[in-house]
Amino acid sequence: MQNPATYSSDRNPARRKRLWIALAALVVVGGVAVFLISKNSAARSADEAKKNAPAVTLEFTPNDIATVALQPLVRTSAIAGTL
Repeated sequence: MQNPATYSSDRNPARRKRLWIALAALVVVGGVAVFLISKNSAARSADEAKKNAPAVTLEFTPNDIATVALQPLVRTSAIAGTL
């Protein structure tokens, strides 16, 4: 026979619910902490990489650059066949 004092948390639904809520809150807080720590360390390493990187020179060919011209819009209907 099982000792009722040992399994009291299984028989009390309110206590079990509070336990699950506490565990879920702990997981959420831990996840947010890990996210913030990893974000800060990634930002620091990116800043260090920018400091040590040489300046980048961009070279464009004439095909890489688009020109914009003002042209009127023409709306036509192609009619073919019998109406």
